[in-house]
Amino acid sequence: MNTTCPTKSKIIDQKIVLIRRILIVLLITVGTMAVVRLLQEDMIQFSVDMVFFVVAVWGYYKLKKNPYTYMLVTRIVFFFALVAALSLLYDHEDIATRFIWFSTIIYMIFYLFNRIEAFYWIGSIGMVLIVFYLYDTEKFSLSLLEFLVWLLNMLIVIMISYWYAKIEEDSTNKLLSMQNRLSEEVQKKTQELKQRTEELELLNLNLEARIREEVEKNRKHEELLHKQARYVEVGETLSMIAHQWRQPLNAISSNISLMQVMLKSGKCDVEIFSKKTKRVADYVQHLSGTIDDFRYFFKEEQERSYLTMNTIVEEALGLIMPMLHDEKISVEVEDRCNCEIYSYRNEIVHVVLNLLTNARDALMDQPFEKRYIKIRMGYEKTHVFLEIEDSGGGVNEEIIEKIFDPYFTTKGEQGTGLGLYMSKMIIERHCQGSMEVQHGQKGAIFRLSFPIVK
Repeated sequence: MNTTCPTKSKIIDQKIVLIRRILIVLLITVGTMAVVRLLQEDMIQFSVDMVFFVVAVWGYYKLKKNPYTYMLVTRIVFFFALVAALSLLYDHEDIATRFIWFSTIIYMIFYLFNRIEAFYWIGSIGMVLIVFYLYDTEKFSLSLLEFLVWLLNMLIVIMISYWYAKIEEDSTNKLLSMQNRLSEEVQKKTQELKQRTEELELLNLNLEARIREEVEKNRKHEELLHKQARYVEVGETLSMIAHQWRQPLNAISSNISLMQVMLKSGKCDVEIFSKKTKRVADYVQHLSGTIDDFRYFFKEEQERSYLTMNTIVEEALGLIMPMLHDEKISVEVEDRCNCEIYSYRNEIVHVVLNLLTNARDALMDQPFEKRYIKIRMGYEKTHVFLEIEDSGGGVNEEIIEKIFDPYFTTKGEQGTGLGLYMSKMIIERHCQGSMEVQHGQKGAIFRLSFPIVK
């Protein structure tokens, strides 16, 4: 992109405007002078001025019709201005101001023409003046010395005019050069910007593809983590089922053995036998109810429902309490809360059950008399909270920030590092709650928080 030509064109347009203004001034001035000459009955100068006036009118309308003929118009008008000035200078020795008009025209040479053409005009005018003076010295009314002094004054005027015109030309050229360099720099920067923009667009396309790829990888990774966590839950659930079934199965086995002894001895009391049969049926019903509880626990929920923290805690304790009882772990529910939340029941129960299981694992190294779990429920302004505290010694300060990271575990080979990670994911991403951990007096405190239903 080159802005030099448009800039030169702008300068030319400014010159055309200047010439048109000069022509208007000339029309007024020459017209006035022609009237004066007519009143003075100076018909020769009147004729010269009228010719100049007509040429000026022609030049004005020529420029108005076709501005880019300004050089032709300038040369013609300037020539007739010189003729009028020479006429006034040559044959009007009685007019004191006859040199002013000629000096003014000479002063404008370097503003109207380029430097080379201006020198041609000056040389031609100088020769004409010398020829006219030598041809008829009396018409100039100047001695040779006065004529030479006048020429010297004209030379000084021309030099001043030249210097000013040269300064203006140099300044204009410098501005044009600076503008040209600036234009080239802008063009270069524009090209660089265009190239950078294309690179960014390509990068954005690649970035979008990479983001989609990474999102898909993360989705698959989360699905894998979820499956692994479910497998761990299944293992924990089977362990809880085993604990819940152990006592009823032992009782069923004991009753059946006693009934077999009664049948073999032949001393079969119908009433006692009926009671034993009923007791076995009750145990079987209890085992069936346990299966229903766990089957409902693992059922996928599609919709949220209204529930309370108290209901969630009771359901979770109902599933894990036999196991905690076998491990001699006491559970104390200090505060209860019936404030309603709107969320997924089974998922929150899963999380609470996972926290209780982790608390049980942390308490296994403690003496029987120091094994306890405290559960607190309540609300704070707009949120319901549930806290589960154990006496298992707490979490080391150095690792507490990593406890929710995937595959981070303190259980060695027995742990998967997925339980707390998936629990936090479930609470915060799916159930619109929050989950955090802090140090208690003798162990860790895990806190779940959910918005209250208004």
